[in-house]
Amino acid sequence: MSYWTDHVPWGPRETLLGIAGLAVAVAASTGLLLFLRAVGADGTPVWTVLVSTAFLQAAMVALAGALGPRRWRVSFAALFGPRVLSTGKLCGWGAVALSASIAAGVIFTTVAAQLSDRLVPPSMPEVLDLKELPVLTFAAVVLVGPTVEELFFRGFLFSGLLGSWGLWPAAATSGALFAAVHLDIAVAGPAFLSGVVFAVVYRRSGSLWPAILAHTSQNAIAFGLTT
Repeated sequence: MSYWTDHVPWGPRETLLGIAGLAVAVAASTGLLLFLRAVGADGTPVWTVLVSTAFLQAAMVALAGALGPRRWRVSFAALFGPRVLSTGKLCGWGAVALSASIAAGVIFTTVAAQLSDRLVPPSMPEVLDLKELPVLTFAAVVLVGPTVEELFFRGFLFSGLLGSWGLWPAAATSGALFAAVHLDIAVAGPAFLSGVVFAVVYRRSGSLWPAILAHTSQNAIAFGLTT
């Protein structure tokens, strides 16, 4: 754990500020979504979701950069971990993260289905009609979204807590916040488990890229099955 203890200058104080900023950004994004849907002439929700999502994603990157690397005058690359992995190791760790995340999601869904249909997560957000603006929706859901979320929740929050709190408390906290931001009780369980898996893989591999690869692949699979 020496890298995060010695070379990640931001800590719990900055992550707390980041969480507060995230809460404001989520509220603003939700308000923007409601406003755009109210004034939209065509009644199509997809473009409104994409605009509000882009706003939230930009806010997350800005928060992570401002409270982490920029505040402490270190390279933005510090958010991506200390190691540069070979292609083989990147794919290997990515496969581990993807497999573990999918397995955890399947177990959760199996148990949740026995309790209530409301706890069974949809394959994709139900608000999105994937026949509308499919290229932009793919970019937002499969490419940009996973990268930004891993950058903020693992690269910034998890790494900021790791040196002071240790692996499992930091992983659980970042996973819980990752679940909460989805604003859907049915998605919260799988999101939490995936968040913990991605945090552990980030710590063990020393690179954020396997988690980004796994997160992107998982969203791509869901997108493909839905379309």
